[in-house]
Formats: sequence, structure tokens, C-alpha cells
Amino acid sequence: MKKILLFTAFVGLLCFACKKSETPEQVVKNYYECYFNYDFEKIQEYVTPEKREYYKKIQEVINQNATDLESPKVEITNIQCKYNEDSSVAICNCDIIREDNNNKEVEKSGLTLKRVDDKWLVDMGKETSLDIANLLEEEK
Repeated sequence: MKKILLFTAFVGLLCFACKKSETPEQVVKNYYECYFNYDFEKIQEYVTPEKREYYKKIQEVINQNATDLESPKVEITNIQCKYNEDSSVAICNCDIIREDNNNKEVEKSGLTLKRVDDKWLVDMGKETSLDIANLLEEEK
């Protein structure tokens, strides 16, 4: 019985160790899906540690003020990434297709990703994201 438990634990550990980290393209898609669904708690998984506090504050504001935020239908397409020489930074561009109230809008967007501990994370400089205060005002 002990051998079976040890073998099971070993196989589980091996599977966990072999799990590949997400590609920059997957991170871009996940980041924007969280963003447009106002899930700033989950978005923290996809940003550099320096920006997590920023998104925590946004989530707090939303939790306090927004009762009925409606997420637009969003599709992230044409994700293309270019890497620096040592593949530690990726510049990714994509198209964001937003649809709400029978209105369809295509926006080009870009993100810089940085490899941190073998994981790709969105590395934002000054906030270039939606102005949450304005968004909340529109929803009232």
C-alpha cells in the first residue's frame, strides 16, 4: 500500500512539474478577458507584482460602488508577439472586438509582457487602461 501511495505522489509531482507556463498570447487573451469582465482580482495573476496593488484597489472600488456592471461581449483576436533578443520581454498586439447594444467596435491594442520567474506577466507603465472612475459614473 505504501508503494502505491508513493508512486501516486511521485506521478502527481511529476505532472505538476511538467506543467508548461502560459504563452504570451494566452496571457494577453486572459488579461483582456479578466479586464472586460471587471475581474480585477483574477487579473492579478497576469500582471507583474508591482501592479497587483493597483488592481486590488480597482477591485475594491468596483466592489464598493458598482452593483450592476454589464460586461460587453469581447473577443480577442490576431494576437501577435515579438520578443527581444533574450526572450525576456514580449511586445504583443491584438484586435479587441467589443459588442454591446447591437454595437460592434474593433480596437487595436498592445501590451508589454515580461518573463518573471519563468512566467509571462503583463508589465504596464503608467496606467493606460480604462478610467474606472468614468466607467462607474456611466453605469450610475
